[in-house]
Amino acid sequence: MIRRLLTYGAIAIGLVVAAIFGATAYQALRTPLQVSSNGSLTPENCSPGPCVDVKGFTIWISEVKVDGGLVSMK
Repeated sequence: MIRRLLTYGAIAIGLVVAAIFGATAYQALRTPLQVSSNGSLTPENCSPGPCVDVKGFTIWISEVKVDGGLVSMK
């Protein structure tokens, strides 16, 4: 009897933890990405611009080509 009660309790705790984890993950996905507004979009070492630093990642785009409806870049 106690073993069955412990099993049901462990299942209930696991479901609560999974629900909290799922709700937190869902909120994180819904939250828009905040870009710092204290810097300009074109830093001094970025040529050609614009380059932007988003959460530690720096993106450099070059050789933009438009061919019909297809845009390609490096």
